[in-house]
Amino acid sequence: MFSTGAFISLTTTGAETGIFYLKNTSTTKSLFIHDIRTCGDVVQKVTFYKNPTGGTLVTDETAAQSTNLNFTSSNTPDATVYKGADAKTVTGGTWLGQHINHVGHSNVSTGDALVLGRNDSLAVTFEVASAGDVCVAIVGYFE
Repeated sequence: MFSTGAFISLTTTGAETGIFYLKNTSTTKSLFIHDIRTCGDVVQKVTFYKNPTGGTLVTDETAAQSTNLNFTSSNTPDATVYKGADAKTVTGGTWLGQHINHVGHSNVSTGDALVLGRNDSLAVTFEVASAGDVCVAIVGYFE
């Protein structure tokens, strides 16, 4: 599982803020994403970007949480994971999709159809109309 860990407080309103970045760094396996969970105590516009090329979310490199959910394994995920902060940016890449998340959480089940190949990455941005706390968690597996 990959996540922001603790909630991220946003005070910047009306503009996209880079919240989460995930890159598959495995040299032999693809990363199959099963679920994306977004949450917050305010309404959020959530946008996903395929293979972003820059922005302060990527260049400032604040490590996020990366956890192996298989308790019988001591392997660590081959991934680069960053969490954002208020006013972080995401640049480049291709728009992949979006949704509006009301107060609470939303699960986007991809049915393992979202696959990050070697060196592929995914960024998540949030836009809020009022200050609040938000988070992202992604469940996937390498194969």
